[in-house]
Amino acid sequence: MREIQIYENADNLCAEMVEAMIATSTFDPVHIALSGGSTPTLLFEKMTEYDDPDVLRNIHFYWVDERHVPEDDPESNYGVFRRLLVDTGIVPKENVHPIKYHPDIHQMAANYEQELRQLVPFMDDLPVFDEIILGVGEDGHTASIFPDRLDLFETTDIVATTRHPVTGQGRVTLTGSTINNAYEVAVLCLGKRKRRILDEVLRENKPEYPISHVDLRLRSTVVFKLDFAASCYGA
Repeated sequence: MREIQIYENADNLCAEMVEAMIATSTFDPVHIALSGGSTPTLLFEKMTEYDDPDVLRNIHFYWVDERHVPEDDPESNYGVFRRLLVDTGIVPKENVHPIKYHPDIHQMAANYEQELRQLVPFMDDLPVFDEIILGVGEDGHTASIFPDRLDLFETTDIVATTRHPVTGQGRVTLTGSTINNAYEVAVLCLGKRKRRILDEVLRENKPEYPISHVDLRLRSTVVFKLDFAASCYGA
């Protein structure tokens, strides 16, 4: 089931998400997978306002995808989170589980899968994240699942390697099967540049776009969180 939530601005959206994270992690460990890009960075910046590690002590953070670069590379998805939240002590280091760089991208993916098997609950031989936070590209891609890799929504694999269709850069990504096994997925979309793709996905459900294939089991919801500028619903 899809749900659409529209916020006045990015700050309100991110504040609500952080409050929800904290509220759901009072007692039991919570497993959340994060994406890279400019929108999640706004979420990380909002998290810096919580400078007490105890507030986030029950949340374990993982990554939806990663570029085939070391973590100190400016393009690293994890690097931004590390600088804002780990190096500053806001998030306990032991709660952070990035996709660690390896020169062999296939070994990099295999290592990440092994870590997920050790740490995340499983159902139907796939990990079950409490929440996966996604973005969506103007070409309809999500995670590092591009329009030429829709097969990753049918595979039994947990993690896969892909390549950016333009640059050829290697990526490691959770598969669509893993994403669709989560309890909840939040798709964050900010700015008017996302309006066209959202209109085609939310109104027309065009199957050529990977984000159209994010459709969880009946127990769960896909929540599209939009600001006014991104909304295609007259907001």
